[in-house]
Amino acid sequence: MFWGCFTGPEKGPCLFWEKEWGSINSQKYCEKIVPFIDGMVSMKPWVSVM
Repeated sequence: MFWGCFTGPEKGPCLFWEKEWGSINSQKYCEKIVPFIDGMVSMKPWVSVM
């Protein structure tokens, strides 16, 4: 899976779901993707998550 975002007029960060992480479920999504989003928002406090 590929996860990516936009932050205003810019391209935001992206992340590829690695095969060794196994299949995607809500628990693994929260373990891998949510901290990534939190880090991005922490670096750019003007960004809001929808």
